[in-house]
Amino acid sequence: MGWVSLPPVFCAATEAIADVAQAKMNSNWHPPPHRQDEAADTPTPDPRPPSVPGQSPRIQHRRKAPLKKIDCYVDDLVALAQGSKRRRRRLRRILFHCIDMVFRAPDDGDDEWKMDPISLKKLLKGDGSWETTKVVLGWLIDTVAGTIELPPHRVARLTEMLDSFPRSRRTCSKKDLQKLVGELRSMVIAIPGGIGCMSWLQQQLTDAKGRVYLNRHFKDAIEDFRWLAADVCARPTRIAELMPEPPLHVGCSNAAGPGMGGVWLPDALDLYASSMGANSAPVKDTSKATLAATLLERLGQRGRSEDDGAAPTARARPRRDTLPPTLWRFPFTHEITSQLVSWENPSGAITNSDLELAGVIGHNMVLSQLTDLRETTTATGTDNVAAHSRSTKKAISSTGPGSYLLRLQAMHQRQFRYQSRSFFVPGVANKMADDCSRLWHLSDSDLVAYFNATYPQREPWQICLLDPTAGTALPSALLCKRQPLQEILPALPTATDEAMWHREVPLSVHGLRKSLFDSLAKRPKSWATGTRGLTIGSIGPQ
Repeated sequence: MGWVSLPPVFCAATEAIADVAQAKMNSNWHPPPHRQDEAADTPTPDPRPPSVPGQSPRIQHRRKAPLKKIDCYVDDLVALAQGSKRRRRRLRRILFHCIDMVFRAPDDGDDEWKMDPISLKKLLKGDGSWETTKVVLGWLIDTVAGTIELPPHRVARLTEMLDSFPRSRRTCSKKDLQKLVGELRSMVIAIPGGIGCMSWLQQQLTDAKGRVYLNRHFKDAIEDFRWLAADVCARPTRIAELMPEPPLHVGCSNAAGPGMGGVWLPDALDLYASSMGANSAPVKDTSKATLAATLLERLGQRGRSEDDGAAPTARARPRRDTLPPTLWRFPFTHEITSQLVSWENPSGAITNSDLELAGVIGHNMVLSQLTDLRETTTATGTDNVAAHSRSTKKAISSTGPGSYLLRLQAMHQRQFRYQSRSFFVPGVANKMADDCSRLWHLSDSDLVAYFNATYPQREPWQICLLDPTAGTALPSALLCKRQPLQEILPALPTATDEAMWHREVPLSVHGLRKSLFDSLAKRPKSWATGTRGLTIGSIGPQ
């Protein structure tokens, strides 16, 4: 059928249907009854137990009316709605009539071979019914619990794939390896922590020819996925873990030969916004003096009063959960510094970018010790482009320290259920984090006193020491020492259920949401994720 050439044709028609239907919904059109109304009411045969309500959304704000949204994916139309049964039926009728506007409906003059563009077979399977739990484009979405999961048949497929690569298997064809990596990439959104285990699988494809030798790293990655697959149904992905929000906590990190460190600043969303372009895309021209000057102003002048001779800066209303300005640092052992690549040691195994990536991860580990991070977004500034790129991609094609660090990062985010974003900060503006990683001649108390004198804030600085468990895991990852997941995850502390879920966010950040989603949350095309938000009904043409 030449399917690779057909999607643009299908998309042109279905996009038109979605646009017209959305406009009709917004205009409050009341269409007449449709021929498929009765068939569309057929419920989906689902043995799954009823939804268990989850936590309410973190950010709540008023809307003018209940939700109504239509979108399409190639030849499938996906709908999301709120309201009474009568309202939902009216919205579905609008969609049906708009489909008839683009694809001609059958009439009495047609023969038996003319098929209805709205698939009757799919409607009788429940695809057209409004439900809070539904399999849409290969994902099991529960809008009551607020989760996205792999449906049972995809869980069975995941287990089947992993079982076909036992540890005793030595080789496989390049085609089988590509199929494995591709399918895991398509499932990893619903396998929390799975993205951090992709590095070693991708590395096997870099030099793959006809036949691929399965090395130790590949087998270790399969073991990780096997462990995650056993827990995939008990630990569904919360939708709030995937949707980007303006960062609730913003800070900067740095790493050097002696050690790593960083700072978390209260109400520093403007610091993150200063590093973004007009469309909330990261500024790539790092030579711009204006960016560095703006960041320096945010870092150095923040918190000073007019009595100190500094101009006051615009600030949002303080939130109840705002942390005081916090600094941290962690020294590297001789075992790590002796393997650092330098002019004197060109054959070392650890690069400065690896240290910087460890600093980004340690930065969020420290934050998890201070507050509840569940379903929040953090932003970490770094002056190392490689560390920024790796922490954004979440996976690389390597077996070096970076792959071990990204695995640890993914497991930490899985455990604490948060999103970690990074942004670039010019080195000249990263002075505070630089001081944390280099001023080792000062004791902890002297360092706090130095920060209070050099970088005064509205509240005094506090220092936080890295948890011993994290202080062991980060050096082990830098030295490429693999720890089984069943040892890493139980060792990481988790927030208590009594922790506060509702957080106040300044109203000014709501305008950043769409641009943040467009620039940060959309997956590359190769991921083929399939869904773009909450969906509770889908209809496709025959």
